[in-house]
Amino acid sequence: SVGADGDNDATIRRPSVESVIQPMVLRFVAEDGTPILVGESAIENDQLCRRASQRDLWFHLDGRPSPHVILQLSATVGKRKSSTAASTSAAAIRDACQLCKAYSRGPIRRAPTCAIIYVEAKHVGKVKGKGGVVADPSGRVHLSRAPTRT
Repeated sequence: SVGADGDNDATIRRPSVESVIQPMVLRFVAEDGTPILVGESAIENDQLCRRASQRDLWFHLDGRPSPHVILQLSATVGKRKSSTAASTSAAAIRDACQLCKAYSRGPIRRAPTCAIIYVEAKHVGKVKGKGGVVADPSGRVHLSRAPTRT
């Protein structure tokens, strides 16, 4: 703003990192048509967790750094709408696991198998003081082996 004496006394604020860097979340479609989102950076992973519907499924490597993967059960695809984690196709879960492994960094990408946890997004939250770490407060975590896809 300009003061009464004509001086410019405006305060310049730095934009937040999130407003400057637009997350480039990767988008895929599972074999059954369910959308899958993959976040490769900490900012993208955080955005995915914030925007996920409670009934979407969240995937992550067990005990290792990895991208966050969201299987969007809440998304409408054509005339079909997935309803629950229990009714999700094995092919869609397999596709999400494969993407979680494929977009991970390091030698785990080339490993024949790896442990991947998945849980409904409503059970995922940040742990205070630990950036990028998530926890399932209910204790319900499912382990799945990602098979090789051709």
